[in-house]
Amino acid sequence: MTGKFARPLQGRFNCTAFHVRDVGAFNADPQVIAFQAIASVLEGQMDGDPVPCFAIARGIDPRPPFFIMRQPSELVISERRDDDPEIDDRDGWIGMLQRHLADDEGIIITEWGNPAAPDGQLNWVLTFNDVRCYVEHA
Repeated sequence: MTGKFARPLQGRFNCTAFHVRDVGAFNADPQVIAFQAIASVLEGQMDGDPVPCFAIARGIDPRPPFFIMRQPSELVISERRDDDPEIDDRDGWIGMLQRHLADDEGIIITEWGNPAAPDGQLNWVLTFNDVRCYVEHA
């Protein structure tokens, strides 16, 4: 590992849409409510989708809604590099999202202005039980 630590969601960010295991539990979670003080937690209904989907954003427009399934997320997570920043989730935002994320889905968060990559784009890929943080390489 690089010895460089990345604290999640310190800059401007947006994410892919995701489903949660239990909408009521997600909306009532005190940590989700606290998170809304720093970011938008967007909820909407897609045509033909029986349950609401969510996305998060701060300081940038939300992405068009699209979903990432677990298998593609796992592929990106498995491609870890030695120079990926280590994750410092002291605020618990990654853990909060993982706790609620539907088992068969993933989330990709794109972040700009994170101190771990001040001149570049930091990416977070999450499944309910794994996460990778990486800097976009040319």
